[in-house]
Amino acid sequence: MSILRTIPLIFLLATLLLGGCATPTPPAEMVPELAATPQSLHGTVITVTEVTGGMETQSWNVGRIGNAEFRTALLQTLQNAGARTTPAAANAPAYTLSCEIISQNVVGNFDNTITLLVHYSLKNPNSQRIWAENILSEKELSVKDVFDGQTRRQKLQTSAIQDNFTTLIGKLANAIEADKRRSGQ
Repeated sequence: MSILRTIPLIFLLATLLLGGCATPTPPAEMVPELAATPQSLHGTVITVTEVTGGMETQSWNVGRIGNAEFRTALLQTLQNAGARTTPAAANAPAYTLSCEIISQNVVGNFDNTITLLVHYSLKNPNSQRIWAENILSEKELSVKDVFDGQTRRQKLQTSAIQDNFTTLIGKLANAIEADKRRSGQ
């Protein structure tokens, strides 16, 4: 093979390796804009256990949702909704939220769909589970919306996580409100 034929091949491979590298979505971009913050969450202490089930992004693969990034975005979302994520005192009563990313699947080449399934479980300050549910978020984007494949997939992830967190805030507010009514608070 002549040198003139290998130069374009080397250039193509370098472009694919360097230009197509996947990067994780920054947690700040995962935080949704909340239209309203539920009153039952204002001042309520909610601690978040370690997030499980996430996948770390590999540069040669599509971007994935990692545990640490997901947890950081979740904590910020709870704070934006009016909840406190750290107790004021060491023994202060707190709700405990655990979550597991069950599935994060992106399919398609030119039209992409993401399916994000997260299991959440909430315990009250007495360590009684008061709510548990799987929240499913599905979003679609076309090459017409965003041409670059990595950018399109990252926007899909961001949108799916924001949708998932928005749904979560409403469900947490209802569960905490019901728990406070039961306990007479």
